[in-house]
Amino acid sequence: MSLKSAKGKDLTPARRRLIIGRTKTEDWLEALNKAVNCIFPEGIREGGYEVLMLISDNGCQPASVRFMKECSALGIRQIFTSWSNPRGNADTERVIRTIKEDAMWPYEWDSIGELKEALALWIGHYNADYPHSSLNYRTPEE
Repeated sequence: MSLKSAKGKDLTPARRRLIIGRTKTEDWLEALNKAVNCIFPEGIREGGYEVLMLISDNGCQPASVRFMKECSALGIRQIFTSWSNPRGNADTERVIRTIKEDAMWPYEWDSIGELKEALALWIGHYNADYPHSSLNYRTPEE
């Protein structure tokens, strides 16, 4: 998920490679509100943007009626990436690969709860302590 201005300026925490979302519609709504509140603490209209665009894949969460209504209420125009084109959502695809390589494939867990706990710890580390060359070696939260 990526939030952009009408002129193409990337406005999301994703521009900083901050992981904020998960898999359920409720999680997407929470991530959308977290991104909007992070970027526009005084409100969207105070940002001075005529149109905000949310770029996402074609999954059931961003295409759900609830999510689409929330975007509409916030004045956000949704744009969906083309089908079967991982380059259309390359940043998201890359972070998913990093999660698999760093946090999933090297380990085995005894329960789903143990996996969820490990992923939460990994995401916290990624957001707070994982420097990126594309961010001048800063972390996503910096």
